[in-house]
Amino acid sequence: MNYIVKNTYLLTIENLSKDATGQASCGNKLFSVHGALPGELVRVKTFRKKLNTYQASLMNILRQSTVRVNPHCLHFNICSGCNLQHMPYGFQLNFKLNSLKNLIKEAALDFDRAISVIKEEQVGYRLKARLAMKWVTKKEKVVIGFRERGSGYITDSSTCSVLHERLQKIVFKLPALVEQTSVKNAAPQIEVVTDERIVAIILRHLKPLTSDDLTKLLAFCQEFEVDIYLQNGGPETVSKIGEVTQMYYEVAGCQLKFSPNSFIQVNRDINNRMVNIVLEEMNLNPEDCVIDFFCGLGNFSIPLAKHAKKVLGIEFDSDMVKLANENAANNKCRNATFIKSDLYKSEIGLDSICLSDYNKIILDPPRSGAAVLISQLNLEAASLLIYVSCNASTLMNDAKILICKYGYEISNVFLLDMFPQTIHFETIMVFKK
Repeated sequence: MNYIVKNTYLLTIENLSKDATGQASCGNKLFSVHGALPGELVRVKTFRKKLNTYQASLMNILRQSTVRVNPHCLHFNICSGCNLQHMPYGFQLNFKLNSLKNLIKEAALDFDRAISVIKEEQVGYRLKARLAMKWVTKKEKVVIGFRERGSGYITDSSTCSVLHERLQKIVFKLPALVEQTSVKNAAPQIEVVTDERIVAIILRHLKPLTSDDLTKLLAFCQEFEVDIYLQNGGPETVSKIGEVTQMYYEVAGCQLKFSPNSFIQVNRDINNRMVNIVLEEMNLNPEDCVIDFFCGLGNFSIPLAKHAKKVLGIEFDSDMVKLANENAANNKCRNATFIKSDLYKSEIGLDSICLSDYNKIILDPPRSGAAVLISQLNLEAASLLIYVSCNASTLMNDAKILICKYGYEISNVFLLDMFPQTIHFETIMVFKK
């Protein structure tokens, strides 16, 4: 029952796409509708054609799915930050699990065991966020939020249910603060992070701040007990104002310090579960030697070093390498060493490292995967390799290399719901020989 009414469309949603948008057809046209569920009869309005598909906004629902729930955020229909809030949480998990199973099937990987699904809190989990900010003359105020879905505009947000409660208490006070400064029309971005004790803010500004601006920022720090950092250029320009407190988090009995602009996992509970799964699957003994590629500040390396003979962490970012070495010292892990190397170069420069000395490996690459790296390595000595992925598509490509070139077999797979209310998730794939 799909037909056109006065430049809008009545569509019956047939299924969900890989990005969880409702899919429908009308004549020879294909439609993608955010927020629609299979079986629903909906009225939509198109706003963009991308390739052969019309992207459409949901106007109203004439026949509603029995599984639909009310979104818990009033900005859900506009904001691009979340895209699954209209689904029950169990439905979200099944969607992600089926997505992962389909990718494994499409890649023709030999794994038919059950995939373990790891979940924690559905909301209030996010410890770090980067938000857009802008002075809007028509509204005569600064707006803050994620981008609107399908546009470059900023969602004028007053709440965000996925942010940790400590961030929610601070974030929506920031527009009023920035409005009082001389850079209200030159502050395009703000980052917020909490270690669940304190909150740190990084204010991106395109014009110099005045002494009066700094006074107001410091007063805000004191009133709300937060730390503020300034950024007038790239990441290297981040600098604190006033006294700041060292941030840290605990995982697997280790205390790891970090900076407000460090990469950390945004979901602390899932990160704890993830590290513990890696420890269990590694099953380390005092003679095991481990390499941690893309080690960051030591999220896996430091806990692993508590059980292994030695751990070598390799990371491109100099600041993260420095933090990792400091974290090793602070946790009395003298058997953990961290070095800098660009693992995306065609010549990664690891000739000085004897890979045959290491019998267990962990990879935790960015979304682009690790194909360049694993294609160069000699992994004959590594009986176990654990791949932690934030992009299951690139994981599948890399898994093929590990299986075909090095003879690994997949022994276990875990899906970790690091980002509830979104389509994103983490995957742990365990390879053994």
